Amino acid sequence: MDGLLIFAGLFSGVITTFIIDSYKTLNPDSGSQTVVLLSQTVALLGQISLQLANMNNGTAMVDALPPAAAFSPPASSLVCN
Repeated sequence: MDGLLIFAGLFSGVITTFIIDSYKTLNPDSGSQTVVLLSQTVALLGQISLQLANMNNGTAMVDALPPAAAFSPPASSLVCN
């Protein structure tokens, strides 16, 4: 019985270590989020400048902003956690 308790404790410790390490992969990368936000800002500023330039002509150009990529964690992280 004591061997089973020791094995369960060691197993729990090892699994906890792996879960703590793989928990970081469940969050989106802040660098890629910054790139997406900056590209949306540049696109929005481009649209504003085009609309201001075309304001004198009486035509309005409306372009859609580039969509933000939806984050989905890797399947291995989902299985592990």
